[in-house]
Amino acid sequence: MLLGVTEREIEKYKRIKRHDILGITVGQLIDGLNSFYSDFRNKRIRLGTAIYIVKKQIEVSPPEEVNTIINHLRKNPKHDHYTFFTLMKYQDKSGNERQVIFP
Repeated sequence: MLLGVTEREIEKYKRIKRHDILGITVGQLIDGLNSFYSDFRNKRIRLGTAIYIVKKQIEVSPPEEVNTIINHLRKNPKHDHYTFFTLMKYQDKSGNERQVIFP
């Protein structure tokens, strides 16, 4: 416990922070969502999850990481990003194996 804050509360904060869109303009969000949903393969992916993906793109996450998550979501469009995490592996542009946890 840190200053009266439990580990559970810290984890809850971290999960909320992952979905925080402060610092992203409405224009960025709209353009990103329009671009994301312009691909017919993304039409079944839930809005909250799409916002998470757009945020990662705006924050300049590695494209290989974002594409790994998008490909997972296309196969599992109703993945509930609020209840469980998924560990995925991908190769970065240098060919090194990396891991990403969604969300």
